[in-house]
Amino acid sequence: MNQSQVAHLVKCIVKMYPYVVADDTYMNIWLATTKHADFEATMERFYRYVSDPKSRHAVPLPADLVVNGRDSGLFQETEKMRQWEAEAKAHPVDKSSLPHLEVFTND
Repeated sequence: MNQSQVAHLVKCIVKMYPYVVADDTYMNIWLATTKHADFEATMERFYRYVSDPKSRHAVPLPADLVVNGRDSGLFQETEKMRQWEAEAKAHPVDKSSLPHLEVFTND
């Protein structure tokens, strides 16, 4: 997210939680933690967060809202895992081709 997007998010947080002080430290925390975040997905998560009655008194932390964007390593690893799962489902292993292991007992 860029600086203006982070400023918009912080402005929304302050509107919903007026006791939050959006000083330089608060802004710097949000800027640092949203560097690779997807703005639309993060805002969507913000709206879901403030709509949830369980979180109406708790100010959201970056961990509650931030959705990493496509540039992050986490997103790339997640995409790799999805590809592997799709390949595994498309080409399931034939269990009859696996070697049979015998179980020995101490009788």
